[in-house]
Amino acid sequence: MLSPVAICATLLLIGASFSARQQALRVTLGIDAAGQTATHQLRQPQGRSISLEVKKAERAVRTVQTACGPVQGLQEGDITAWKGIPFARPPLRELRWRSPQEASCWEGTLAAFDFASSCPQQSASSPQQVVGDEDCLYLNIYARPGSFASGEDDSLLPVMVYIHGGSLVQGSGDTDFSNFMRHGCTDGCVVVVIQYRLDVLGWLANRALSQEQGGSSGNYGLLDQQMALQWVRRNIHDFAGDPDRVTVAGQSSGGTSIFALLASPASRGLFYAAISLSGSPNVSMDLSTAEVQNAGITAGCRGTGEELLSCLRNASVESLLAAKPACWSNPMQDILPTDGFQWHGRGSQCGLVIVDGRVVQQSSVQALSNGLVDVAFIVGNMGWESGTPQPMSQEQWSTHLSHAFAIFGEGVGHQVDVEFSDDAAVSSVKANRAVTTSYGLTCAAKHLARAALTGNYSSPIYVYVNNWSPAAFAPEWGPENQWAFHSWDLTVALEGWPANYTPGEGDLAHARFLQKSWYDLMKHGALSPADHAGWLPVNSDPGWPSVLATMVLADPADGGPGPSMISSYKAAICELFESVGIGQSYWWTN
Repeated sequence: MLSPVAICATLLLIGASFSARQQALRVTLGIDAAGQTATHQLRQPQGRSISLEVKKAERAVRTVQTACGPVQGLQEGDITAWKGIPFARPPLRELRWRSPQEASCWEGTLAAFDFASSCPQQSASSPQQVVGDEDCLYLNIYARPGSFASGEDDSLLPVMVYIHGGSLVQGSGDTDFSNFMRHGCTDGCVVVVIQYRLDVLGWLANRALSQEQGGSSGNYGLLDQQMALQWVRRNIHDFAGDPDRVTVAGQSSGGTSIFALLASPASRGLFYAAISLSGSPNVSMDLSTAEVQNAGITAGCRGTGEELLSCLRNASVESLLAAKPACWSNPMQDILPTDGFQWHGRGSQCGLVIVDGRVVQQSSVQALSNGLVDVAFIVGNMGWESGTPQPMSQEQWSTHLSHAFAIFGEGVGHQVDVEFSDDAAVSSVKANRAVTTSYGLTCAAKHLARAALTGNYSSPIYVYVNNWSPAAFAPEWGPENQWAFHSWDLTVALEGWPANYTPGEGDLAHARFLQKSWYDLMKHGALSPADHAGWLPVNSDPGWPSVLATMVLADPADGGPGPSMISSYKAAICELFESVGIGQSYWWTN
């Protein structure tokens, strides 16, 4: 669909009627001499074409010249958007489960007016339904202000490359950054939102693929991300972006991707700063374990080696996505185990992004300790991430903790109960979330930062916990999301407020703090403590390993101190968890 133009002539389709796939075709545009009409050539995979004449809409068209030819985008206000720019060839048929190949150049002018299709994924509302298309390796670029590079380096703008979340099995590149750019990028910026292969198509590691590809397989989605970053490195200057000031950021599994990028030598030189928002820090599964884990992903195919791979590369997307283990979609890491059997299961989680030995060569802990990709880094999570346990009375909650932690020794459950008593006084649901968030993310981030600090990592690392809850409660979120929950920080920073939600003063103050923190990292590769409530990098304080000073965001309207550095934050509970063995195996993954 061509939203920015009005179709004024009929379509001529040679040989076949539209199918769902044919409606999502790429467009090449040529503007006539008067600049008022255009001829589009829509090319299908089968080689047939559709021709149509269109008139430009009233929004201003902006053209940039790239190495592959002109690209047209649409300007709305002070932001220009170029959508659906290919950065890699469609990973179809023989290119399934291979490293991405550089995109072919287009003919004429690329009309980058519409989002490309998302990558194939099971519908969130109906898992039996698959949406998206394998031809999905595209990126979207947004620039503010609407001026373009003059050729002088000092005119170039800082760049954010955003990686969407979705547990590495869902999501798309249509995240709206316009409010962040208008309210946060005070001196202008460029934002690039990328897509990458998901689910089985993006993360399958198996023995047949490893044999074919020199002893390693998996992490194809990560290779897509690196290919997109390489494209940005080569081309962002044409969109007013500074290739030497690229910050890569991601939320949820996009944040997980940040940990993986920092553990991959091929990432060196592609970005100078990174932001992980609630990313899963447990990047540790090795290739052989992943191959065993994924042995059942056959989609009905038989045989070994080339025979198996030939069948898999011709299998339907639906059959492939249906063949994955249940834990790929439901790791249950935000549900507190109730006995030893469940604790064992949580400590043996499925891995999608893995240490394959080729793309990702070290675990996240090892990579940070070794300074493998040494860049300025903001890392942290929300205070009460996720999970929907049954509500309990305080007495029931105390009993529940006693049983849940009995495997780790007498009295451990009671110590946990005492540590989270303030949360339990509000709700057992809030306390449950606080417990699983602490050992799954908060303590993990501190462990990673400590590893970097005591190793060879020299760039600043900024650790935070975001306890700034919504100013009001929206019933459609569910009663468990009254507090600072998973993805609320992204909603706030982008000011993507839900329908019927009026942000309070606290929400807007929260937004300005996040926006300024992100933007200053993009601009300078560091944060000034004077401008960010005294936020210091952990490696600026020699005593940090013992005091665990953390930037904690809390709404002053709720009695919190506002954004502030707190020494020994969660130190006691993190030490307890680590001492009884609730460590890396129980960190969030994927």
